[in-house]
Amino acid sequence: MITIVTPVYNEEKNIEELFDRVNKAFLKIDKKYKLLFVDNGSDDNSLNIIKKLYNKHSQVRFISLTKNFGHQGGIWAGLYNSNSTSIIMDADLQHPPEIIPDIIKKWEDGYKVVHTKKVNDNDVRIWKKIFSNFFYKIINKVTNLKLMSGQSDFCLIDLSVLSILKSLPERKNFIRGIIKSLGFNYSVVEYVSAKRKEGKSKFSFFEYINLAFDGILSFTKFPITVLFWMGLIISTMCFGYLIYLLSIVFTNIINLDHGINWYKWLTSPESIQNLFPPGWTSIIIAVLFIGSVQLIGMGILGKYITILIDNTKKRPEFFIKEQSEEKINKDS
Repeated sequence: MITIVTPVYNEEKNIEELFDRVNKAFLKIDKKYKLLFVDNGSDDNSLNIIKKLYNKHSQVRFISLTKNFGHQGGIWAGLYNSNSTSIIMDADLQHPPEIIPDIIKKWEDGYKVVHTKKVNDNDVRIWKKIFSNFFYKIINKVTNLKLMSGQSDFCLIDLSVLSILKSLPERKNFIRGIIKSLGFNYSVVEYVSAKRKEGKSKFSFFEYINLAFDGILSFTKFPITVLFWMGLIISTMCFGYLIYLLSIVFTNIINLDHGINWYKWLTSPESIQNLFPPGWTSIIIAVLFIGSVQLIGMGILGKYITILIDNTKKRPEFFIKEQSEEKINKDS
């Protein structure tokens, strides 16, 4: 038995076609499956369409969440309620069900995890392609995950891997990274990502940024290490600059006229000012630079603390409002 876990958010125009294509894919290989829809707080007709499919087809199951818990939350709700080897697949039809037989073949060959990789992305958002490539380069530099460019959450997870995933106490903010970090043997199936047929992407630019930060900060201490060394270098530079200023002051004092009236000189602001080199601009730039580094550092540290607090709370990552019942011997 294979469970297809499909998070859904306002995909009313794609759900029926998705079921038809998944069903055809499994008919080719004559395998039993369940298609588990996770309604992630949709405010369109998605849940009603899913219920109609559930009443008509024995393979369909559904979970309805109380609100939108994010893409990763929707995936995790489905995986948590799956008790078999599972395939994660989005409902927007950009993950082609036609490659399911190839994915299952790799699994039958003994691979515990089967990833997929986009070899041609027909997404019209240029910024997403640029950002995605940049993200994978960065995360592979600062972590040991070795994610592939073009990789997504579209993958197969063996039941043994899923059981370990469920046992992990941490929040599942970056599922593809957690799966890769487990170290199981894996294979890859390549595919061409189709253009979205209906509706529009629910993932905004800032949500991509947040997912990227969660992925990087959950698997590396690199940002904190960089900030530590940056602080050390800046402190060393400031100390060196202080020594430089003091040397100029002492040099100017030595070069003063020995017949000077020291009382008048010490009480004269102009005289004291002449001891120091001019350069308010450089001082302001230095202050702004150090201030910006501190703000960035506090932001990164705050993100780490947020992750820590979320894991400490152990608050459920989703709440189920409604859920289908198991069905036995119902005609599809």
